[in-house]
Amino acid sequence: MKYHVASHIRSDWLSAGVLVIVTTAIAASHARGAAPRLSVDEPKIDLGTVQAGDVVPMLWRLENTGDADLVIERIKPGCGCTIVSFSEEDQIIHPGDTLELEAAFNSTGRRGEHDKEVVIFSNDPNQPKFGLSFRAYVDRLFEVVPNSLVDLRTVQRGSTAARTIDVVEDRERGEVTIVGIDVPDDTPLDFSVKPFHETRASGKRIAVTVLPSAATGKLKVKATLRIQLGDTIREHTITIRVEVVGEITWLPRIVDSTRRKLRPGNTLAPVSIRTSSGPGFRVLRATGGDIFDVSVEPQASAGPAKRHIIKLKVREGVRPGPFGVTLHIETDAPDQPVIEIPVYGFVMAPLGIDPPIVLLRQDGTPAGTVRQLRFMAYPGTPLNITSYESRLQGVSVQPPENNRKTQRHIRYLEVRLAESLPSGPHTTTITVTTNIPGFDRVEIPVKVEAVE
Repeated sequence: MKYHVASHIRSDWLSAGVLVIVTTAIAASHARGAAPRLSVDEPKIDLGTVQAGDVVPMLWRLENTGDADLVIERIKPGCGCTIVSFSEEDQIIHPGDTLELEAAFNSTGRRGEHDKEVVIFSNDPNQPKFGLSFRAYVDRLFEVVPNSLVDLRTVQRGSTAARTIDVVEDRERGEVTIVGIDVPDDTPLDFSVKPFHETRASGKRIAVTVLPSAATGKLKVKATLRIQLGDTIREHTITIRVEVVGEITWLPRIVDSTRRKLRPGNTLAPVSIRTSSGPGFRVLRATGGDIFDVSVEPQASAGPAKRHIIKLKVREGVRPGPFGVTLHIETDAPDQPVIEIPVYGFVMAPLGIDPPIVLLRQDGTPAGTVRQLRFMAYPGTPLNITSYESRLQGVSVQPPENNRKTQRHIRYLEVRLAESLPSGPHTTTITVTTNIPGFDRVEIPVKVEAVE
């Protein structure tokens, strides 16, 4: 069984049987005072100049020149560009035997000088970590921008994306030619190539058009560019990502209200859905899950409208905390009957308590024996704490001496370890009554660690 590793090799791949063999081999070696020794004739390999995109093979010969079994525990490449092939059967090298360790350097997306290392971890007592290394100079005949992923974002069917793929020439090497762009047969994308000349760069610019027949939704395609320079043709693979939309578009694409703490009755920034071409449309239904009440305002006096405003209002009684829901919109447009828009945010509680658990430590320092609680109601809501008590003798609760009252929706209490407790952990609660509906009586856990 082969394991192909990029950037690291799993250390837990050994089966139970192999572990037994390894343990037995090591125990036997220790019993007779023998020791293994890892030797490599050429630990450093110079690959010279390679062309970007090439996968260059390498081979190291590992020899056990000791008099006990050498156990290769794991092999760690120093870079994701290095692929090491190592089999379970090759883990143990007997005295006098040699293992051919195969590896490869993937130069895709790289350029210039590269000095990389592969570390072998073994039971060699003198060198438990043995470093192999290789050097390469990666030469680029051209540069593809972006190199591996182009996100075209939102593109309407039948339209050309604003973002392009540029194949930038090295002016000293000459002009490149795009001889082909290979994609799966059913890919609803078309490509056009034109030369471009700018102050600092020149080459070929590839524009991507979404065909009118494309289905709406997200699309991810691997395209292979066949690029010719002189008599050399090289291939470069790039991933194209696009969200295909029909005549109806909307803004914002994602409703993100995480920077604003919401409460019931609050409204979010409205969503505008519209069509810039073709007839108007009707919104048949719009829902916001259990979080929002949704209203639709067509921007037309009667009949189908080309633009609709969708408003979201936080419902009463919504559970506090973070949320992620989908705004689900149904229309009478034949090609876009359903539109779904992600909505993220945070609904704050009518009363927030910080910290939610009080931790005290009887260690003789004020820092350990005093904690401050902050109570915060909705901004603008007057907060009154009418009573408070602790259920454990020795733990007191009261307003701080310099109680801050700058904002009427925020109040503070101070929890203090007033006297010594027997050594060990103690738990209790603080009961606080307030004027906030639903939070008229709250209990806050208290944990005390008493140390001698």
